[in-house]
Amino acid sequence: MLNVSYRTEYAIRALVTLAEHWEKPPVGLSRIAVQKDVSFKYLEQLMMALRKAGLVKAMRGRTGGYSLTRPPAAITLAEVLDVLEGPVQIRDCAPSDHACKFSKDCLVKYLWREMERSLVTILKNRTLADLVPGNGNKARAGVAKA
Repeated sequence: MLNVSYRTEYAIRALVTLAEHWEKPPVGLSRIAVQKDVSFKYLEQLMMALRKAGLVKAMRGRTGGYSLTRPPAAITLAEVLDVLEGPVQIRDCAPSDHACKFSKDCLVKYLWREMERSLVTILKNRTLADLVPGNGNKARAGVAKA
């Protein structure tokens, strides 16, 4: 089963909070931690990874906190998942024909590759802006149509 970690779930929730405050003063970690019911220390670790990847920036001082480095519509969920989970991979065999002893005769690997391409396409076409409440929510609209 493909499973997105809680690490990614919490990070996306924090990023959506920052997206909601785009073009407003930075948001403090303690505020996000309380709002999203996430440990401050854990959130701090997530933000360090996101900052290192260039998705968020930190500002010091009394009115400091975190903000996005780009508009929410310019940050895809594919970028976020790549930072926190690495490349999307359904099975070890999908990116390489040499990873599995069955790869020579395996027809299932083509299914895994197709699933990966589809998932990556979805993630590249969804941005943080899509997850902001009242922002049109393409992500929710796509689910409702399915």
